[in-house]
Amino acid sequence: MITNLFYTAVSPETAYIINNYPWGWTLKTQQKVWIETDKKHGDRIVRQTLNPKNNVWCKPKKSTYEAIMVMGFNEENHISHIGLWHSASAEEVNKFLSQINKDKLTEAQKNQLRIIIARNKVYENVTFTVKNVTGQTDEEREAHRKEQEAIQYKINNAIYHEYKNTKV
Repeated sequence: MITNLFYTAVSPETAYIINNYPWGWTLKTQQKVWIETDKKHGDRIVRQTLNPKNNVWCKPKKSTYEAIMVMGFNEENHISHIGLWHSASAEEVNKFLSQINKDKLTEAQKNQLRIIIARNKVYENVTFTVKNVTGQTDEEREAHRKEQEAIQYKINNAIYHEYKNTKV
């Protein structure tokens, strides 16, 4: 369980500072931790450690993107996060929203949330059929590809319209 969420560590300047962070076997130093947001890809945790030998910040280490992340502390009082993947289900979205203060999310995070909610709503009405395409002619394959592109266009259009009407 992640507790004591904080929403303001969004850059190296506003990062959460961990003191007495271990460096090697005997030395201690500082580590900065923040959430970096990219409007297209989402959020990721960034950690940067201060080299205690020369007082120069090391190269930042970046995690994998998730759609939305919020930092807090885990049971051992270590920095951790809760988040949503781009493919989160409606149930996962509801659980996430019950744990955070959505008013404290950035606009980019709210947009990611709107995309996930819109996608889930549209895909509630989408069904998939597996079709054997072995032995099709080139013309049949091309017709199938065009049909699939048209269907995907309709789905994307529905997601866009749902996104425009989704309030967060």
